[in-house]
Amino acid sequence: MIIAEIGRGLGNSMYVYAAALALAKHHNTELKLDTSYIHSWPRWEKYGGLWEFELGKFNISAKEAPMKEILKHVIKTKFRPIDKLLRKYKLFDRRVVYFPSNGSLEDFYRIPNGSYLWGYLGRERFFRSIKEQIIKEFALKDKYKKDIQWFLDKVSSENSVSIHVRRGDVLKLKNCYILDVDYYKKAIAEIKKKVKNPKFYVFSDNINWCKENFKEMGARLSFVKNLPNTGYHTIEAMKNCKHNILANSSLSWWAGYLNQNKKKIVIAPKHFAHFKDVKIDKDTLPKEWTTLN
Repeated sequence: MIIAEIGRGLGNSMYVYAAALALAKHHNTELKLDTSYIHSWPRWEKYGGLWEFELGKFNISAKEAPMKEILKHVIKTKFRPIDKLLRKYKLFDRRVVYFPSNGSLEDFYRIPNGSYLWGYLGRERFFRSIKEQIIKEFALKDKYKKDIQWFLDKVSSENSVSIHVRRGDVLKLKNCYILDVDYYKKAIAEIKKKVKNPKFYVFSDNINWCKENFKEMGARLSFVKNLPNTGYHTIEAMKNCKHNILANSSLSWWAGYLNQNKKKIVIAPKHFAHFKDVKIDKDTLPKEWTTLN
């Protein structure tokens, strides 16, 4: 069995899940998820997503691990100040693997069966071997999809393009790499060269900023504000657009990756990271995507 810790932030959790599932498949064993972080207290952080097990809204095959199985590897109290100290000093860890995103695939597959996996794992190389299964498992369950079916029907009938703009919580971070309006202008121009009569749908945590700053784009824009405000609905809506303009966000990345249009155009910032000093490796973005400064 492989147990993987799932935290907040849907896009990041999807990286962890996909990589952990690939590792479990490699060992021909089952994957279980430690979701205790999401259920811990206090919940003072506003950055990082909902305090909810959003992965469970998708058709994932893995089940949540019971606490008795988690405690075989790590001590969890569900009181976050104590749990942070336990993690920082790796107290009482047993068969816990802290694996970096820049680690090699060869080393990743050397992680033994029976491990508890912790990490970000935001590189496609860790789960490229099971891409088709990941696409199936990250399909939204029908009971949640029905809330946005009208929108999915609409974008499927147009040359639709999602534009993702993330501001909100990341503006509070030091040394954060914020995409400017020029990036979106260039991305829209690139789409207009290749797509006939495109319709652009803007998704953002600050729609008012987008309305004010996208006035001179010279494009048909629709500012999306009447969909449920959840990560899983947003991914489902964006991935069903025929093309995608991404923010430097894991949620964006997954929308582009899960888009099943065989002729899709996905545009992403070349520096695909939240922070200015992060080194970008060649496996951060799929090679067929278009990157812009």
